[in-house]
Amino acid sequence: MTKITPKETQTLEQSKETIKQLLISEKQQKALDQFVKDFRKKWKERTNCRSGYQTASCKNGPKESKTTTAPAGGAQPQQPQPAPTSTTGGS
Repeated sequence: MTKITPKETQTLEQSKETIKQLLISEKQQKALDQFVKDFRKKWKERTNCRSGYQTASCKNGPKESKTTTAPAGGAQPQQPQPAPTSTTGGS
């Protein structure tokens, strides 16, 4: 170590605007989270996805597991599975 920098402490007056912005940001995030939760709940029951493209957001999709948390933007769609091929003899 070659230099010690003393800590800087802000006064309440200096911190008020930062605190205000932090509280506004937290309130906005809570409102957005609630909106997304309500939106998903409302539309999940009205959404049937095509076979091979179901997600946890579809009424007919796979059930969400309680151990993992879905990303904020919603679940990623599953890749369609190729159609099964059959071998019925021949060359």
